[in-house]
Amino acid sequence: MSLVSIIIPVYNSEKWLDRCIESLVTQTYKNIELIFVDDESTDKSIEIIKNYQKTFDFIRLASINHADQSVARNYGVKIANGEYVCFVDSDDYVTKDYCELLVTSMKTTNADIVVGGMSMFYNDIYQNTLISKTNYTCNRKEYISKILTLKDGAHIIVNKLFKRELLINNKIEFIAGYQYEDMVYAFETALYSDLICFINKPIYNYMRRDNSSFTSVDSKQVTDYIFAIEKVKNLLMQHNEYNQVKSDFYQYLLLNNSHLVSLFLQDTNATLPFYKKWMQELQNMITEVEKEV
Repeated sequence: MSLVSIIIPVYNSEKWLDRCIESLVTQTYKNIELIFVDDESTDKSIEIIKNYQKTFDFIRLASINHADQSVARNYGVKIANGEYVCFVDSDDYVTKDYCELLVTSMKTTNADIVVGGMSMFYNDIYQNTLISKTNYTCNRKEYISKILTLKDGAHIIVNKLFKRELLINNKIEFIAGYQYEDMVYAFETALYSDLICFINKPIYNYMRRDNSSFTSVDSKQVTDYIFAIEKVKNLLMQHNEYNQVKSDFYQYLLLNNSHLVSLFLQDTNATLPFYKKWMQELQNMITEVEKEV
């Protein structure tokens, strides 16, 4: 039975940590290790984890110093012992068959990545489900297209199981210090994968809250977004995939830009000069890609 390493970054997560941990220690698939990577929490997060360690010997606790979620995830992958790796956010939780379904699909198909369905919540209120219509596999090009068109949860990280060797052998890491790190990671892992499997069942409960970085907007968020988009485009070009997906990339750009614009309009702290400056930056990106499509 293959070991699964589940990596959970933690920072002041005491409000939600019990629910997250309970969903993980009750998995039907038993050969797991939980790697909590704490970033100097000042609440009772560490105390909660240590209490669970008294009962469950597969819980590990590591620490980093004032870094970010990317550093925590990268460190978790580095110290993981599992053949497979997945990521769970400390305010989210999973179904009891989360690991079992992911591993079974990985073994059955010999995929490099398995993608599960997600139930989306906003302030603990159910919103919608991201899920494929059927269980299926696809190749790299098809998968990249699904990420670009935001289909079947392909663009998200926490609903996936990865072969650890895929991450280690290709030196794939989250980019530290930037928002939208998941965006780049999704494409980079895709570019080194040959076969991807989708599961037609929601197994991950994703919680968004009012204090989320994606419910307001500031200069760093926009500059990080532009950096991520340019990084993704460069990766696609380096791997000779860009010309095949230019049209989808253009649609991806429009979708993400629209999201940022909606945040601009909702954010009462966004001034008119700020709005004009970044709207022009976003329009310049669209114009450049339009020339290539």
